[in-house]
Amino acid sequence: MSRFARALGGAVVAVALAIGTVSAATPGTVEVSFHFSQPHFASCPGFAVDLEIDITRRITTFVDSDGNPIRIATHVTGIGTMSNPLTGKSLPDADHFTVTVDVLNGTRTFTGDVRVDTAPGAGRVFRAVGRLVFGPDGSVLFESAPHDDLDGNTDALCAYLGGA
Repeated sequence: MSRFARALGGAVVAVALAIGTVSAATPGTVEVSFHFSQPHFASCPGFAVDLEIDITRRITTFVDSDGNPIRIATHVTGIGTMSNPLTGKSLPDADHFTVTVDVLNGTRTFTGDVRVDTAPGAGRVFRAVGRLVFGPDGSVLFESAPHDDLDGNTDALCAYLGGA
């Protein structure tokens, strides 16, 4: 057996032991539900979009063998509406996603349907879906699929809520 193979085998065993130790600590979970209002969620020509949403968060904190947090996974479900406060025209809003914070390296990863707004008869007019990874400094490290909020794609949302 080569030195590389022995070293690799030793590294695999060390990682397996470390994972076994980490997974031995029981994660703690808490669930919270609340209503959230965000006036001026987005800007459209001539009006601001308001957001009203009921949110449930299930937060699980994973710890190492010493009880130190290493990862926090937050599963978020939200049901609400976006609206044009000048006309009252509204749009259903549905959210179902997970935010994973790697405490050790400081990254935040969003996975799933962070925001999906579908207009009856018009289809999706606003969405933030897929996977999005932020670095410790808040910079985007990775983006897959559309994230209209991050990318500034509000034309379809504004057209629908504006009545066009």
